[in-house]
Amino acid sequence: MDDATPPTLTDDDVEVLRALADGAAEPPAVAEAAGVGDATARLDALADAGLVRAAADGYRLTDSGERLLASPGDGSADASMDAPPAVEAALDDMDLRPDQADAVANAYAFLRHWGDASRVEVVDAVFSEHPLGYADADDWWDGAVRDALAALPGIERDGDDWTHAGGGAVDESGDGRRPSASAGGPPFGSVKHALEALDVDDRQRAAVTAAFELLRSRGGATTQDLQERAHDAVTVEASAGTWWRDGVAPVLERLPGVERGEDGRWRYVGDRVD
Repeated sequence: MDDATPPTLTDDDVEVLRALADGAAEPPAVAEAAGVGDATARLDALADAGLVRAAADGYRLTDSGERLLASPGDGSADASMDAPPAVEAALDDMDLRPDQADAVANAYAFLRHWGDASRVEVVDAVFSEHPLGYADADDWWDGAVRDALAALPGIERDGDDWTHAGGGAVDESGDGRRPSASAGGPPFGSVKHALEALDVDDRQRAAVTAAFELLRSRGGATTQDLQERAHDAVTVEASAGTWWRDGVAPVLERLPGVERGEDGRWRYVGDRVD
């Protein structure tokens, strides 16, 4: 892992991130929106810090960048998502390729930020930004991330449920659980972010998560398939149709990466890699 001191964000850096959140992508548009003259150099530095990533049409915020913008502060806080020294040492001992170590470190940072997450929430948040050459997200998880993540200090696993032993970096009153305020941009950085920010109870969360897992595993599904899976996941008095209409579909359709086509099929596109 790189031992260099992580950069500290300046006010101009924060304006660059805000410009990306507001829809700018190419360096000239970012420079104009942020009021800076060295947008390309700043974007490259922010990419090195894991806050933005290069895309086909310019640059985009990563989940780390979204979280930083959503968190309280004056913009001078450390921009790094670096792991604690014990975790860095554990990653070094695994002798992973640098890009694989970076993917595992980002999965760790995601759990450290939220405190707990399901397997599909971690995959949704991290895979598309760190695909490591994998075309399939589940192959990526099984072959490159799962075992290394499980071996890191402070990470606990119970089946498909993952926990950071020290809890999360955000709480119910913190901005980290609120939707992004980006005008015209996606309201949530990840499925986990959406489920924490939206007003859902435990049964809704379980039902929506079950439907999302089915959608992810197939890449697409019919309303009937999702409706049945959501109803089977929890105990409710309502019929499958009513539960779907009132408790599940309004949440599922707001998850990032979930789309409903003109043919009526639901699809998950969050694992597409640029």
